[in-house]
Amino acid sequence: MRGFVSGAAVVAIGGLALILCTGCAGTGYLADRARDAGDVFTATGGVGMGASVKCAFLNLGAISFADKAGLRAGEFYTDPEDGTTFAGQSDLLLMGETVFRTPETRRRGTDIHDIKFLGVSEVPTGGRSMGQMTQFEIAGALGVGLRLGVNPGELVDFFLGWAYVDVFGDDMGEAPSGEAER
Repeated sequence: MRGFVSGAAVVAIGGLALILCTGCAGTGYLADRARDAGDVFTATGGVGMGASVKCAFLNLGAISFADKAGLRAGEFYTDPEDGTTFAGQSDLLLMGETVFRTPETRRRGTDIHDIKFLGVSEVPTGGRSMGQMTQFEIAGALGVGLRLGVNPGELVDFFLGWAYVDVFGDDMGEAPSGEAER
């Protein structure tokens, strides 16, 4: 029993150190791992009306929602209202559009531009991230709203990234914008 406890402690401490070190470097490999970790979860707040559910490439909802701040596409952001960031969703049952575009997502190729027809998302092209095809999320608003999601495909991208496998082609090998000179 004692060996199990000490082994579990070593694994827990090593895992914690690994997680903490993910953000230790602003450039290269560790910065990519940190961005991949951020891609796994979505949590934003905003304004709007309605509700929607996204299960991978299937969508259903009636919502008009503008994300104003939170974590989305691996980026913590606030809407600067200067035209450089657009984050919103407009769905009517089986048709609609979701967009999340910032200077950082443009640079990384992780823009979200999800056009839905008959409840099915189109396959992303033109530099848009395939990661959106594995996203599961809910959004709801009555004036003020919330979007919460998890992305199993990005979780796979995160874990395989430790072995230099970039599933969604979003690793940059450099610092996020604003952290270093380009």
